[in-house]
Amino acid sequence: MRLALAACAGAVLALTLGCAHPHPAAGTGLSAAAASTGAAGSAPVPELARLFDDYYEESLALDPVTATTLGDHRYDDRMANDISEAFRERLGEVAHRFLARLGAISPAGLTGEDRLGYELLHRELTDRLEGLTFPDHLLALTHISGQPVDFPIMGSGGGVHPFETAADYDHFLRRMDDFVVWVDTAIANMRRGIGLGVVHPRPVIEKLLPQLDAQVVANPEDSIFFAPLRHFPPAVGAADRARLELAYRSKIRQLLVPTYRRLRTFLADDYLPHCRTTVAIESLPNGVAYYAYRVRTSTTTRQTPDQIFQVGESEVARIEGELDKVRTRAGFKGDLPAFARALASAPGGATTREGLIASYEDLRGRVWGALPSLFGRLPRAPFQIRPIEAFREDSAPSQYQQPSPDGSRAGVFFVNAGDIAKGRSMRVSETLFLHEAVPGHHMQIALQYENTNLPKFHRLLGYTAFVEGWALYAESLGPELGLFRDPTQQIEHLGAEMLRAVRLVVDTGLHHRGWSREKAIDYYKKHVLSTSEDVAASAELEIDRYIAWPAQALAYKTGQLELAALRARASRELGGAFDVRAFHDQILREGPLPLDILETQIDDWATSRGAGAGPSPH
Repeated sequence: MRLALAACAGAVLALTLGCAHPHPAAGTGLSAAAASTGAAGSAPVPELARLFDDYYEESLALDPVTATTLGDHRYDDRMANDISEAFRERLGEVAHRFLARLGAISPAGLTGEDRLGYELLHRELTDRLEGLTFPDHLLALTHISGQPVDFPIMGSGGGVHPFETAADYDHFLRRMDDFVVWVDTAIANMRRGIGLGVVHPRPVIEKLLPQLDAQVVANPEDSIFFAPLRHFPPAVGAADRARLELAYRSKIRQLLVPTYRRLRTFLADDYLPHCRTTVAIESLPNGVAYYAYRVRTSTTTRQTPDQIFQVGESEVARIEGELDKVRTRAGFKGDLPAFARALASAPGGATTREGLIASYEDLRGRVWGALPSLFGRLPRAPFQIRPIEAFREDSAPSQYQQPSPDGSRAGVFFVNAGDIAKGRSMRVSETLFLHEAVPGHHMQIALQYENTNLPKFHRLLGYTAFVEGWALYAESLGPELGLFRDPTQQIEHLGAEMLRAVRLVVDTGLHHRGWSREKAIDYYKKHVLSTSEDVAASAELEIDRYIAWPAQALAYKTGQLELAALRARASRELGGAFDVRAFHDQILREGPLPLDILETQIDDWATSRGAGAGPSPH
């Protein structure tokens, strides 16, 4: 049995959980800053409210898939060609226009949600304009992102696109047409990138090719895009079913399969020979500025790559000490890798996908019952727990898919049960569940969607340092929720934390300090505990992710460290008046925030409570 020490992301069953603990301040719509300045009675500024609404509407029109994700189905029959020059020009025009409208409103008199929304939108627009100066569109797809990887999930019936009516099926047929346009644009862009020296490292494309091969099928019924036709909902009548089967067979055979084959041939024959041997994004033209931009927007801090590298090394040393304490308490005489292997070989794991999912359902019940001790407000949105699709088992980690804001689509915690498919048993990972489901991703995102006091455009924002930092912080709440009672779960939790600390070192090492792929793999293998039968393959999979997605992995540990620091500071300032439930509710109250803005919010909140705000309503 493999011990999942490098846990990633997740979801649960369509069970209405309910909101048994409503937020004590629900309906006030006030940020901490507003509360501390006595602005509780301030009314929204009409011009700003209109601006927020207009921006939200234009953003959905520009990003139809996000609209679908948010439960707005006006654009379900299209997908944006978001890597085209015309689209990028449109993004720039929208950003300039809304910045001009913001500039016509003085921020000096704004308070509460108005002031916060102003700051967030201004940052969103200025970051977008800076981002458009970098060549993301020439690096449009990788083995972990891009439409060729994401589109099959959407078309499988298990993604964000609904398949509930005949119109839904027809809408996806039209999205297929837009997908082909996107792929052809990507090929043209990547050809241009070859000429400009803006190309991916070779391992990124080598990891992508097998995923494309999986979509090149001889029989349309073998395609994942045919899956929604195997289980038509009752609303689709017999005549429509027959018509749609013919249409999907034709589109898969004549459109999708040739498109995937065309992309695969281009990448293997034309692009791969031109891939760079370097791995650092800083080796690209203007690469130093490119990486600095990614670091800043990923972490929402002003930390430099060298500072992050040093934090990572410090955390690696600290966590290794904690791991050794667990080994010593257990009385194990061997080294940490041997200890992890011994724990992994113990009996008790699930041997079927159904058994693994049932174990996660049991864990869900235990965690949900303990949440009121740490949170005053719980989400209404349900979540499901499902095994990840077979075609993605070898390339995609466990992960979470958010619910729709209107509650029509549940969140999903996808569990990678690939080891069971290979004949190995698997244990439930308490750390993984806390990260992906509750109180991690599902709880944070569902509460964000359910907070109707937030401007709608705020639902479009998802700062990785906050979202992933919160999920990693949620893992650390395991002992307070009655988990991590046995050495297996303790080692797995610390192993997962070690992974995030190692990321700080290897990402900045790869992209800023001149590390080779091999040096990063060696560092990973030295410090990250793994019980995989092929440790080298596991290390390569992770390192190639960081190569393909520069700076994204820095957000996790950076966010978690900031949240832990904010809790410690608030606890010191408030002393006996500190209420962890009120603290957590305040962290999640405004949805995802940049870490620097969050710090100001929480400091103001703690100051206001310390100045006589009264006892906790809990």
